[in-house]
Amino acid sequence: MFLEHYHLREHPFGVTPDPRFLYLSPAHREALAALLCGIETGRGFLGLVAQPGMGKTTLVFQLLERLKHTATTVFLFQTQCDSRELLGYLLGSLGMETAGQDIVTLHEKLNEILARELAAQQKFVLVIDEAQNLTDAVLETVRLLSDFETPDAKLLQILLVGQPQLGEKLAGPPLEQLRQRMAILGQLQPFTPAETAAYIKHRLRVAGYEGSPLFTSGALEAIAAKSGGIPRNINTLCFNALALGYGLGRKQVDAAMIAEVVADLDVQAIAQNKRPAARLAPSPVLARPEIAPIAPAPPNRPTIRVQTQPPAPSSQGADQETLRAAPSAAAARPSTLFAKPPQGAPKKERSYGGRFLGVVAMAAALVLLFVPYSSWSGKRRAANPVKFEPPAAMAAPSDPSSSSPHAENVSSPAEASPAENASAGTMKTEPAPATTERFIVVVAPKQTLRQICLLHLGRYDGNVVEAIRRLNPALTDPNHLEAGQKIVLPAQPSRTQKQ
Repeated sequence: MFLEHYHLREHPFGVTPDPRFLYLSPAHREALAALLCGIETGRGFLGLVAQPGMGKTTLVFQLLERLKHTATTVFLFQTQCDSRELLGYLLGSLGMETAGQDIVTLHEKLNEILARELAAQQKFVLVIDEAQNLTDAVLETVRLLSDFETPDAKLLQILLVGQPQLGEKLAGPPLEQLRQRMAILGQLQPFTPAETAAYIKHRLRVAGYEGSPLFTSGALEAIAAKSGGIPRNINTLCFNALALGYGLGRKQVDAAMIAEVVADLDVQAIAQNKRPAARLAPSPVLARPEIAPIAPAPPNRPTIRVQTQPPAPSSQGADQETLRAAPSAAAARPSTLFAKPPQGAPKKERSYGGRFLGVVAMAAALVLLFVPYSSWSGKRRAANPVKFEPPAAMAAPSDPSSSSPHAENVSSPAEASPAENASAGTMKTEPAPATTERFIVVVAPKQTLRQICLLHLGRYDGNVVEAIRRLNPALTDPNHLEAGQKIVLPAQPSRTQKQ
């Protein structure tokens, strides 16, 4: 998504030393040419010194790429080692087994390899990166490697690459002999503002960008000033600025976005726990909608309490007495949920998690509102069954042929005797009215005719089934009902109440 947003084939500001992205400033071009010349002429010892992040490793990879057809090359970066480990890393890179062998044996193996390369007319180039970490003793071992030579040629070309501390070590008296053998010492300088802009455009072009300028002139000036012209810092600022632009839905990076990135990367401010600068507003396309807060009630209106359960009579009376006694205190305490923030206070953005939970809660409430009452009622009665004493048989309609297609007269069930009411526990059945209209129920899933009759009529017998058959000519099999099917019942449902 990041690459599609800016129409890129790959990330232009990566962290790996890819030679394809190398920008040859005048200082880089001069250093590369000097190193190539020193290796081709067999000078023996060469050096490359620059500040961290100046692109030394990228430049060295470009150098090795140009030498891959004319020389055997070894690149070492494990510099926290002693002399024997350094030789072991060198021979191990060439596929030699070095475990348990002393330094003299390692020297002999290296001499054999160099002789074979000379016979094949191949140069042998050893590059040691981060050479400033080598101790003076190991650097002296490296100097002794230059003794592998013939009367007319050096068998080993050694390139030491490091930070300015390497130059300080070479300037010391213990390494005077190594310094004297250093034929070429290249240096890299920070980019100027113009070189910084050219560097950014070069990397964007290699990554496949072909549109209008992705960074404004103000952004390029800010990057040059904040990065100090160091390529690694430029890459960091540009990558974070593009990521911020993608998050804000913008197609171009401006100076304000660079300022925000610089504030986010300020390690000192993070260590001192300082507040970050004001954030930039997102693009209108990607801006999250804000919900306008509801203003609290004016002070002269009474505060309304919403309770999920009615309080006990004593507490309710106390609450009402408290509100009557101190209406100003209740009105002075506005709702914190819908309170409008004070003037100038920053707005709290609603999180995506809270919005998602709100949508889920609303959906659940809608589902509960549309659940059929019959299904809920049937489950409730199934969980708490009520025993009914079957009343007398229901009489058939007096004149079925003259009955209305929408209403039908049925005789009410006979009232239970007082003794039956007494034996039925705390439940009793009120007699249905003598004449009621028919009504329609919708069959719930897995609901039977017997459950429907007991639920709505309070009884289930042959007379009830026969009456239902007459009212529902299409009902051929009362024992098989479909979910959603509509059934016409002959009377209103019986009503029960507790004594």
